[in-house]
Amino acid sequence: MLGEHRAEDATVITDAGLEELIVPAAIPYRKGQRCLFPAAQGAMGYAIPAILGAHYAGKKNITAIVGDGSIMMNMQELYIIAAHRIPVKIFVINNDMYAVIRKRQRDLFRRRTIGNDPSDGVPAPDFTRMAQSIGVGYVKIAGVKDLSVRIDTVLRMEGCVLCEVMCTPDQKYLHQSYALNEKRRLEQRPLEDLSPFMEREKLVRERLDLSGRRDVRE
Repeated sequence: MLGEHRAEDATVITDAGLEELIVPAAIPYRKGQRCLFPAAQGAMGYAIPAILGAHYAGKKNITAIVGDGSIMMNMQELYIIAAHRIPVKIFVINNDMYAVIRKRQRDLFRRRTIGNDPSDGVPAPDFTRMAQSIGVGYVKIAGVKDLSVRIDTVLRMEGCVLCEVMCTPDQKYLHQSYALNEKRRLEQRPLEDLSPFMEREKLVRERLDLSGRRDVRE
């Protein structure tokens, strides 16, 4: 949706997390547009100070996408952005704090988690009050109804706007997967056998060898 409403000279900035993996690859950027992101380094807290760098480098129409956990590292930069009246649109992805960390902990530690959301020690901020405290606009988007129109409305608003986007706390995503072997130990799966796993018989039928022929084990 965001890709439909960018200005010709737009600069899109992402923080670490799922947005860092999705936004740079999913939006078809046109000539004159830029995407700044921490290059899969997991640098939480990158996007908000990058707004300042982009603005003072002369970039216009800046949009930032940041997680609700990552933005907690950036109150000082948020105050500076507000004080200098930088007209950036900040989309905060609210997935109940550290969703990626929570998923990894559940996968690796028998569903035990610590320090990644309000249920186990990390309080969630009230973004309405956060926006009010620094004197910027606030919009909340919950649900997908008229999502494209609501994003366009935010991008057209004057001044700095913090837009909280309510998302699924336990969003599933594809990755190079691991599974338990016969000894109940985790092992990496080959690239052709990723989560969500296919039925074994179907995988054998569909797998191709390097020469393009059907798997010889078929």
